[in-house]
Amino acid sequence: MTYLWLALASIVGWFVNTLAGGGSSFLLMPVIGLFLGALAIPPIITTGAIIGNPERAFTYRQKINWTVIFW
Repeated sequence: MTYLWLALASIVGWFVNTLAGGGSSFLLMPVIGLFLGALAIPPIITTGAIIGNPERAFTYRQKINWTVIFW
């Protein structure tokens, strides 16, 4: 049941992150802390960022102004 709540919170966090351009970690921190404890928050948030940021860059690669990135 814990994994179900974490998965639902992650989906809601992803949706808010997509609409607002960020903030999913702020939504997930209390949920992760509630179900897994405070020590689990940093590795889970970091793993999500490592996976999520390259995925976003790949998805929106045609919209990125690469000349700014190269500078």
